Amino acid sequence: MVERCLEPECPGKLDAELLRPGPADDCVLKPKHSTFFSTTLDTLLRYLGTEMVVIGSFVADICVLFTANDAYMRDLRNVIASDGVASNNPADRDAALALVRRVLIGATPRSGKVDFTALASL
Repeated sequence: MVERCLEPECPGKLDAELLRPGPADDCVLKPKHSTFFSTTLDTLLRYLGTEMVVIGSFVADICVLFTANDAYMRDLRNVIASDGVASNNPADRDAALALVRRVLIGATPRSGKVDFTALASL
């Protein structure tokens, strides 16, 4: 999938180059809305001792929300960069982020406000 996204005619080539996984990165192919559904993500995160997930993706009101919900159900804390997600309608994105804050007890700062170094040490 990565190789296809890196082809010259692919519209997301620049994003794929920025997000290209390295040799030490673990990858999970997501077949449905939640990144947890029918994947090895839960097993991987438990093995790594993960306590928090930082989520960024497209369609905040579907894929991001479903993934955040599944993370919450697994007692993982959610951080979603509010400017690192999108929806077809900005109001839908805003509603999803509000739901994450209210129901899933997640943080939704702008990406420039996320201190990844501090998060890594928690």
